Amino acid sequence: MRTVTAVLAILAALLGGAPAAALEVTLSTVQFPEKQTITVRFAATPRAPRGELAAEVEARAAQTVVELAFARMRPAVLFAGDVTSYVVWAVTREGAYENLGELWVRDDAGSARLSTGLKEFAMIVTAEPHAMVDAPSELVVFISQPPEKAKGSRVTAVSFGGFAPAPLHDLESIADAEYRGGTPLDLLQAEKAFELAQR
Repeated sequence: MRTVTAVLAILAALLGGAPAAALEVTLSTVQFPEKQTITVRFAATPRAPRGELAAEVEARAAQTVVELAFARMRPAVLFAGDVTSYVVWAVTREGAYENLGELWVRDDAGSARLSTGLKEFAMIVTAEPHAMVDAPSELVVFISQPPEKAKGSRVTAVSFGGFAPAPLHDLESIADAEYRGGTPLDLLQAEKAFELAQR
């Protein structure tokens, strides 16, 4: 029995040891009241560019509109590997998630307008191989924070761990990275998307 245990230990060491613990983050879901604009700021993770991200969120009848604005951002392609895009996700108290769309970063500052049918959710931003992925990856760059002023709204802390494995990437953080390539970012993203499709 000891021999079998020793052999298994050696195999585990050769194969990289025990699997890494799954990522779990604490989120603050917000119940957005009708016809009231709530400012939601995002906290950057250690992997994120040294940028700022905030949203103005307003529930309007059947849709909740999310107006994002960012400054001092860097493109997702700086992670290299298979990463081309940032994707914004809404996450509910029950742990369900919805891809709200791509956060298109081509300049240091910009904005995006997204929407969802959800009325209560937190938001995260992940780095992904393309904008149409089905589940958020563990490459989390921004997490929404509880709003400072949310009159008539409920804020609930929830634990979320429903992440897909991170896409192949060369850098663990792009906090200090800058894009110095001569290829336009749109073309770089398109070339990578074509390569992934060929695979």
